[in-house]
Amino acid sequence: MARRVPLPERTNQLLLFFPAMNRLLIVAIIVVFLLLGLRIAQKYERAIVFRLGRYVGQRGPGLYWIIPFIERRVTVDIRTKTVELEQQETITKDSVPSR
Repeated sequence: MARRVPLPERTNQLLLFFPAMNRLLIVAIIVVFLLLGLRIAQKYERAIVFRLGRYVGQRGPGLYWIIPFIERRVTVDIRTKTVELEQQETITKDSVPSR
C-alpha cells in the first residue's frame, strides 16, 4: 500500500514549490520585457526615438533597445531616390532654344 504523507509535510512541500514558481514567473516576465524592446535598423535606415511623444534621439544602424510601451520609434529611409523627369526645352542668353 502507498504510504500517505501527513498533511503538515505536504503543506511544507507546497510552500517550497510556490516561491520557486514565483521567482521563475518574475524572471520570465523580465525576459519577455527585455525582448519586447529589441529592435533592428538596417544600414539604410535610422530610427527616430520618441519617449512619451518627445524626441529622445536617433538610433541605428544595427541592434538597439527601446523601453517598451514608453518609447516609440519612427523608421526613416535614408536611401537616395531617383525620379525620371521628361526633358525640358530651355532658351539660352542669345535666344537659341536647346535641349
